[in-house]
Amino acid sequence: MQLPDFLKPLDIEKEKEEILKILKSEDALKEYTPLELDYLNILTNAFLLRLSHHITQINYLISQNYIDYAQGEFLDELVKLAGIERLKGSNPIASAEVIATNAVFLPKNTRFYSDDGHYAYLNEDMQLKVGSNIIYLISDEAGSFKPETLELNTPAVKSIKILSDFIIYESKESDEELKKRFFNALTKPSTAGSDAGYKFLAKKSGVKRLLCKNNGAGEVLIIYEGEEALKEVINEALKENVPITDSYTIKKAEEIKINLQIALKTTSKADLNAIYKAIEKNINTFFQSLDLGEMPKENKLISLCFVNKEILDVNISPIPSIELDNFLSLNQIEFTRL
Repeated sequence: MQLPDFLKPLDIEKEKEEILKILKSEDALKEYTPLELDYLNILTNAFLLRLSHHITQINYLISQNYIDYAQGEFLDELVKLAGIERLKGSNPIASAEVIATNAVFLPKNTRFYSDDGHYAYLNEDMQLKVGSNIIYLISDEAGSFKPETLELNTPAVKSIKILSDFIIYESKESDEELKKRFFNALTKPSTAGSDAGYKFLAKKSGVKRLLCKNNGAGEVLIIYEGEEALKEVINEALKENVPITDSYTIKKAEEIKINLQIALKTTSKADLNAIYKAIEKNINTFFQSLDLGEMPKENKLISLCFVNKEILDVNISPIPSIELDNFLSLNQIEFTRL
């Protein structure tokens, strides 16, 4: 357990010496020497051990009031003071095929179970048609278990087959990630002019995307997407209008083109051409929405690929890291089958 240096554990031996001094100040115990098994020594040791335990607990609770040491629910309460909440992430989810002999309605949270004691729940209301239906189940844990039995027997359901592992596509925010986001929020205020003010002045015709960032006390970094000649246009707009205590640097953002490989697992009935077009539209729109220097999250890209219920699983190639003065653009999307 990590604690601030000013929170000290109980020094049991030192306290025992102090107690012994007090005992020996009494006339009846002046010659007292503690023995291992005498009752007074046993009681003293027991008392000090319990006291040490309680002081350790108190120290821990005190430490949770400091952001560097806070954990779990204590950290959640601290960051709420800055209006920040922990990102909860998503439950593990898996796809399944249900064969129905008659049309039947399954409400959200219908429970399924496996022979080895795992449970899963239907993620949304489903109106099953006769034949094959693709559904999505959520669980409390990730893994490759097979909850292929309905808890409430439904005669119209002939069979259930789990088609993929239960995967967490968006993880719960860790303590370290939450602390980093908290500290980033605290650093937003700047002694330089406001970000909004710089953006207003620098957003000239031809500037597509713009990032204004505090780069230290009284320093601003301005990154733009556009032609090289716009650097001087932006400078002219800024130089007579910024606080005299401010300095700024203007940089043209560099485009990083990538090829994105997407591997899909689908049902046999899937219309691949329609799926490919829908995914391309989703991915292209998403990339256009990214800020300068922003990295797309893999789980977000995967979620954009689930354009219909014929898609069972998705893998996406790694995306290279970029710097703050870069932006990603898609050269092409390449599809393969899992």
